[in-house]
Amino acid sequence: MASVLIIEDNADLRQLYRIALRGHDIQAVFATNGEEALTHLKTSAETPRFIVLDMMMPVMDGWEFLDHRKQCPVLSTIPVVVCSATADRIPPGIEILRKPVVISKFLEIVDRYK
Repeated sequence: MASVLIIEDNADLRQLYRIALRGHDIQAVFATNGEEALTHLKTSAETPRFIVLDMMMPVMDGWEFLDHRKQCPVLSTIPVVVCSATADRIPPGIEILRKPVVISKFLEIVDRYK
């Protein structure tokens, strides 16, 4: 089964994603910060179809995660969807899912990548 890596520190939003994905034939893997996500990506045998990335998190925020991703040839090929209230400073070529998250928009993205 295909997977999506969701990097989000807000437990309520993680639960919302989990509920939204029921019946959509894609598995959600969650990380609460960028460092946890990088560890998962480096140790997992499966590469996610795409990553949903919150920008404001403790330990390692979305900006730091994007910097690490850019430096790794394998990780740099995984599409990223930034989940943010604003589009300020988002690098070109990265899709944005605006907060508050509209589930129908999230599921449109899921359908494109699965």
